[in-house]
Amino acid sequence: MRIMAIKAAKEKADYLLTAIGEQTGKAMKVFEQSPTYKIDDSNLNIRNARNVSSYYEGEGKMSISDKDKIIQFQKINLQAAIYVKFEIK
Repeated sequence: MRIMAIKAAKEKADYLLTAIGEQTGKAMKVFEQSPTYKIDDSNLNIRNARNVSSYYEGEGKMSISDKDKIIQFQKINLQAAIYVKFEIK
């Protein structure tokens, strides 16, 4: 997923620079920004992932007694945010 994000950044830089007759050079900086997880249409930062159970309890979606009785599975969407700075030739 991260590699795909870097490749997409390179393709976008190539596309935009061709409009002004320039070329994309070497990557000067590459770093990952904080990943975000999307659960039940609510964005949660990775730093807050340990608070997911309290978030759901606080929103009234699940009580403490329900946790012992019900096992639920939800689709989790992952999103990578990669910052890439390219040299312009």
